Amino acid sequence: MPISWATFYAFLFVYRCAYSYLGYAVVSQLTSLGDSGRIIHANIAAIDVALIGDSPLQGSRVVAFSIAKNLGSIFYSAGFNSELMVHVGFQSIAFIGLLKLLMALEPRFRKRVALIILLPSFSMWSSVASKETLVVFSVSIICAYIVDIYYHRERLGLLNVIAFALLPFFKPMYLPSLGYVIGVSLAARHVSQKAALAFSAGLLSLIPLYIFRDEIDALAFRVIPHFKFGFGRSTREPYWTEQYDVFWKAPYGMFQSFFGPTVAEATTGILQIASFIESAVLVGILLFYLIRRLPLLPAYNFILVLFATFWLLFPTYPLGIMNPGSAIRYRTGYLVYVVIIFAILSSREVYGSWRAGAAAGGRRPRLQLSPSRGQL
Repeated sequence: MPISWATFYAFLFVYRCAYSYLGYAVVSQLTSLGDSGRIIHANIAAIDVALIGDSPLQGSRVVAFSIAKNLGSIFYSAGFNSELMVHVGFQSIAFIGLLKLLMALEPRFRKRVALIILLPSFSMWSSVASKETLVVFSVSIICAYIVDIYYHRERLGLLNVIAFALLPFFKPMYLPSLGYVIGVSLAARHVSQKAALAFSAGLLSLIPLYIFRDEIDALAFRVIPHFKFGFGRSTREPYWTEQYDVFWKAPYGMFQSFFGPTVAEATTGILQIASFIESAVLVGILLFYLIRRLPLLPAYNFILVLFATFWLLFPTYPLGIMNPGSAIRYRTGYLVYVVIIFAILSSREVYGSWRAGAAAGGRRPRLQLSPSRGQL
């Protein structure tokens, strides 16, 4: 029996609250929920400037964690000192972003995104008190903005401003990919050779990799001490051993950091095998979207998807390749963006509608169904 989208949204909120409880009552007994404990029991405090240090990355981490801790303190007090209510509070923030994204999509694309965001690992890590939950909010809002660009209806509202302000502190490594997609998508409206623009911008974006190759290589090696290999059964041996391994080993590293556990690692526990199965299903769905469209895919879309994917996975893979559990947790933050890349940016129909709208002076197309009505 078909259900309305409004009913699905209500179900999604309850479903995610159930994962908040599951993480609080069950999963926390099996594995660490990241920084949830420190976030829940923190007190409201100003940012400790002394901890920022000289590194911009260190400074962004301090600011991000301070924001998360202050939110945790507010939710803890508002929820009558209930840890569960802190998780539900963070879940609600992510839900707002996901709802905004779903409502920006046409129903046929909305179904595809809805399927992915119901996956267990995504639901778990985006429904507990964590920085990933706030990242999901920001990325979802920005993805909704990208979708709106392709329907000529983008507007910088309050949620957009908040998302664009938060993301550089929480996940600055997402900015190259998002900046490339948004910049090219807006600029391509005004040129006839859209594919040439996307390709030229993509090639130019690679130049800093060569210029700053030594700094990038050193930064990758600095990740290794944060993973105590030899002390945890899931942490792998150092992935980089020689200079510039961060570049030479990137293809496999990018894939495995997105996928999570290997076949051998999947046999070590119930959470590992569940993660492996989920990742296999996820990759299968994404490849199905891409391969089915590839023969008729416009050159512009192919180039956009290629560089968007590279600039998302290359900066993020050093954090995910060292530990399969961390890979699944970090993937939560950018998963909806990956779905938008493969489901929307690779769509010939969306491309055609976008070009038609540009030719018509940027008039907004009329959607077949309103965002909250119609059937799933």
